[in-house]
Amino acid sequence: MADESKVLQAVIGIFAFIAIICGGGIFAWQIYVWLKLGYWTSIPLSEGLQYVGFDLSSVYYPSDWVGVMKIIQWLLKWPLSFCLPFITVPIIIIPAYILISIGTDIKDYIRKK
Repeated sequence: MADESKVLQAVIGIFAFIAIICGGGIFAWQIYVWLKLGYWTSIPLSEGLQYVGFDLSSVYYPSDWVGVMKIIQWLLKWPLSFCLPFITVPIIIIPAYILISIGTDIKDYIRKK
């Protein structure tokens, strides 16, 4: 179990690092555009989600729970470079925790491949 937790920590660390680098890369690109052209290019979270295929029409045109949708709309306006690490890390932690909790031995799985 100790080896599995070390592997899990390494996997989580790698993906967290990648998420932080991607967020930093987006921010660096925004700075580059600002320095070159003189205007700030804002990239909200909603544009990133739409880019990967999420349909946000129900959020922007709600039929009920309007107050909740306003909160979600507010969150979707946050900068993508700030949100990326916070979105990516839970997506990695939850499946990794499930793999460990059901007793899957990662080393045996890799050896079989």
